[in-house]
Amino acid sequence: MVLISTQIEIAAPPERVREILLDFPRLNEWHQSGHFKSIEIAARKTEGVLSVGDKLKVVMEEMTFTPVILKNDPSELKWRGSLPLIFTGDHSYRFLPSETIPGGTLFIQEENFTGLLSPVMKVKEGKRDFAWKNLRGFEGLNADLKAEAERVVGIGEGRREGEGGL
Repeated sequence: MVLISTQIEIAAPPERVREILLDFPRLNEWHQSGHFKSIEIAARKTEGVLSVGDKLKVVMEEMTFTPVILKNDPSELKWRGSLPLIFTGDHSYRFLPSETIPGGTLFIQEENFTGLLSPVMKVKEGKRDFAWKNLRGFEGLNADLKAEAERVVGIGEGRREGEGGL
């Protein structure tokens, strides 16, 4: 098992941060670091809210995969991408109330890798390999999400007309 974990404090409410991340059609408007090229819903089990069992199509710079939703509630979105026994990644995004920013969010992004090839995802000191690139991708998404959420609530650069603060 290999775990990659990142977190960032965001001066915007958890529900707003979650809403921005799950607005997949707008991803490229704010996600400038390019970890994800696109995310779209590939197959739904039910209409409406993204539900357990639904499938996504996730396009990254070097690969495309179709993970299955494992959890989607106000505090967490979690999906699984897998080549059974060989490589499985459980990716989660958690939206927790911040303990340092009143009304803010502690955003945690993690991926737990298992399977025969999971050791390739272990980040090694001084190596700029696929695992290192993946970690930098997580950090880039986190920073982009923070900038957009804080912009939307009126804290960051480029506040839009009519959008308020916390």
